[in-house]
Amino acid sequence: MSFITPEIQKTYLSRRNKDIQECTKRLAQADWFYFENLGHQLKGNASSFGYDDLTAIAKKIEAFGRDKDTQSLQTVLEDFKQWYQKHAPETTGQATDYPESLN
Repeated sequence: MSFITPEIQKTYLSRRNKDIQECTKRLAQADWFYFENLGHQLKGNASSFGYDDLTAIAKKIEAFGRDKDTQSLQTVLEDFKQWYQKHAPETTGQATDYPESLN
């Protein structure tokens, strides 16, 4: 079992914040491959960090991207945003000002 330092966790969560911001742009562009790829990557790494709840979200992102399901992607991206807000404040202190389409 690997040891995840607070700094590594902070970096991981910071990257998820960037993912959420990028999702808004990619959804507007209907970039389905991006969502399929992002979901697949998150599935693999979220469990390494002990975020089983993010793994479940990632599975949906991947599937909805593959299915080109805009409405379901919007819903699961709200779940992703809420997941981030739940986990990030105590470790990153980052603001969570997202574009209106994710608020």
